[in-house]
Amino acid sequence: MNSKKVLMLLIAGISQLPVQAAADSEKEIDALNQLCRNTVASGDYSEAAAVCRRARFDASKLAPGSEVHIASLVNEAELKVKLGNHVDAVDIYGRALRMLEQQPGGGTSAEAAVLLERRAESQMARGKNYEAELILRRALQIREKLSGPLAVETAITRARHADTLTILQQQFDALDEYRLALKAFEAAGGPTRDRYLATRLSIAELMSRQSRREEAEVEYGRLLEDAQKPPQQRQYVIAAYDRLAWLQGLKGDLTGARELYRRELAEIGASGLRKDLIPQIDDRLKRLTGVEAAP
Repeated sequence: MNSKKVLMLLIAGISQLPVQAAADSEKEIDALNQLCRNTVASGDYSEAAAVCRRARFDASKLAPGSEVHIASLVNEAELKVKLGNHVDAVDIYGRALRMLEQQPGGGTSAEAAVLLERRAESQMARGKNYEAELILRRALQIREKLSGPLAVETAITRARHADTLTILQQQFDALDEYRLALKAFEAAGGPTRDRYLATRLSIAELMSRQSRREEAEVEYGRLLEDAQKPPQQRQYVIAAYDRLAWLQGLKGDLTGARELYRRELAEIGASGLRKDLIPQIDDRLKRLTGVEAAP
């Protein structure tokens, strides 16, 4: 019998029991929570909604305010995110957080930081960037207190907080945050390489938007050098070539710009990544050739 049939039989059996018998202990509610997560993972969101709702209902009646009750809320919020319903997700994450805060030390725990981060992501998905920045600021304070300013988990939150600062045009504060996050990722090495490169790219983009072109060129150059180290991270190689070529064109180095765009096309061809950029690059190459050919 496959896992899908097992899940459906379990759900059918649970649905036929009275509420009090459906989950008479936190252990059984925990099993319902696991069933909820498994059903979400299966992609059957309609069935998952029923299972997750049942888990949350039983938890609210039989173990209100408990860890399994909080977990049932988090599961339901995650399902809302999968469905693109970020309004409800923000509300449910908030309820789970308030419940966690009722526990000793819960409001300043790593679990609270996770809930804050997830709530912020849903706020950003709604375009509520000011609210997201405030939420991430609190999450960052918790991370710093628990793990220190240069811990990887702190750096991950810091870089995301910097993203919100960038959106809100607080660019100098954002740059400071990105640089501190970069320092942590660089110290951590291999496991955080992708985050390191993403943060390096964010710093370069921020400098470019501030018209600090020489500094941006240095940062893109560092990004290219780091991304080309084995194993290559070609998505960042492509991004670096693209921005460096653009900056060379602005400087009037048309030959240099053309060469970088050609290298970018070669990387796209070799990796199969960012094929959407090909028409744009072709157009830029034509313009560069036209400018150079003009009398």
